[in-house]
Amino acid sequence: MKRPFIMLKEYIVFILCNHKKHVILIKQIRSCIFSLNTKILSDIMGMILNKMKLKGVVSFERKGRSCFK
Repeated sequence: MKRPFIMLKEYIVFILCNHKKHVILIKQIRSCIFSLNTKILSDIMGMILNKMKLKGVVSFERKGRSCFK
């Protein structure tokens, strides 16, 4: 099994490169972040998600899940 940081890195790269083509479960990414228990990585991921939300790529549902338009 890969280390959590490597997995997180791959998720970030995957989102940045392929966010228009694929559906990602943000919940899965967040659980990976929280398993690291690191505020810095959580903040970085939050900034990426907020940027994508502003561009209209990510839409957040009420139950805490998100999906790509």
